[in-house]
Amino acid sequence: MTHQTQPSPIVIPALRAVMGDRAYFVSTLRLDEVSQRISFAEEIHPSKALNELIQRRLNDKRADDIAEYLVREEQRFFNALVVGVYAGNPTWQDFGSITAEEPTDRLHVPAYASETFGFLQLTGAEQLFAIDGQHRLAGIKRAVLKDPGLAAERVAVIFIAHHAGEDGLRRTRRLFTVLNKTARPVLKGDIIALDEDDLMAICTRRLVNCSVYFSRGQVAMRLRNSLPPADQSSWTTITMLYDMLTVLFRDAYPACMGKRRRALASLKNLRATDSELNAHHDFAAEYFAQLANHFAPVRAALSGSNSSEPVPVHRNSTGGHVLYRPLGQKIFTQVAAELCKESPMPDAIGKLALLPTDLKEPPYASVIWNTHKGTMVNTGPAASLCRDLLLHMVGLKPRRSTAALRKDYGAYTGVDPEVVQLPNVVLPKSTSDSPHSHP
Repeated sequence: MTHQTQPSPIVIPALRAVMGDRAYFVSTLRLDEVSQRISFAEEIHPSKALNELIQRRLNDKRADDIAEYLVREEQRFFNALVVGVYAGNPTWQDFGSITAEEPTDRLHVPAYASETFGFLQLTGAEQLFAIDGQHRLAGIKRAVLKDPGLAAERVAVIFIAHHAGEDGLRRTRRLFTVLNKTARPVLKGDIIALDEDDLMAICTRRLVNCSVYFSRGQVAMRLRNSLPPADQSSWTTITMLYDMLTVLFRDAYPACMGKRRRALASLKNLRATDSELNAHHDFAAEYFAQLANHFAPVRAALSGSNSSEPVPVHRNSTGGHVLYRPLGQKIFTQVAAELCKESPMPDAIGKLALLPTDLKEPPYASVIWNTHKGTMVNTGPAASLCRDLLLHMVGLKPRRSTAALRKDYGAYTGVDPEVVQLPNVVLPKSTSDSPHSHP
């Protein structure tokens, strides 16, 4: 461990609470105090044993994203850090001067208050390490270095004693796993409905609320990507709309606009400026306008007088149009994004329109369309193979070799890879490697 000057003693107001056989203290620390006093497990345990038991490997990119969030976002907020306290001599002093249940300036203090409110004194010799919130801790350390003005801001901290020895390690390990096993990720539906940083979520809501293409029942408020057979009116689902925007904003938008491709975490966690939001929203609206322009069945669903009328025609037990299936919509968007790397969007969608669309025909039959059951095959491998077959058909390089493509296509269709025929190419191999600007 790198030698550091021992922090000075500090007295902080805190709440003391007990759950089971654990006492803990809830308080706040300045961000510079967090940065200086709280360490990662591998920094405070020379043997690395504690690190092996409770430390998750830190992701530098995630820590950078958190630091950027703190520096950039005015409405920043964090959950409490859970901090283990090891060694030293922390002491607790309750508010003994408060008389329980006695009125003081019309304030009726409950009986437990004298034991709950008080001060926690740290000598500075303690070793404080993050049990939960290690990436947030890393982000705080980097943010304070980038912007010293953040130093005085405060974050909630929960202090829990950690004891030496195998029993102490076992207790701390169990606490770590409990915190991380019971913490559930935010559901995609909640992100779409509420997230004010996620670029795709914001634009999804705007499209559903304001666009003629999606505000008249074309989007099912369904937290799954697929549509059930009973739904005879929706064109897509709100989660698939979100996924299509993710593909567009990660790959197609930077290619068409001549911009650098952004990491997905950046698109999700760093709120864009109003002008950036408007530009991405307009780009997405243009994409769907081009789909409607080049595919008459899509136009009937998105801008027709009765958006539900064409659904039974183009999505039924015999297959129908690939762009009436949410999975097909995502695969086509992936191919469109690759085409946008060499052509303006209208031209890219024009090339996309050369592809077949009947699910009963190659490359969909026996890959993403089960011809015997009359159902979609919504698996990752099937979708990946279908995407690569379509890339092959429009003259772009698939993500697998030609030999692998033949082998996998043969396995799905039941034809020997040596004799299987890949679907016909609709465009010659592209010779252009330079991106075009969006008009």
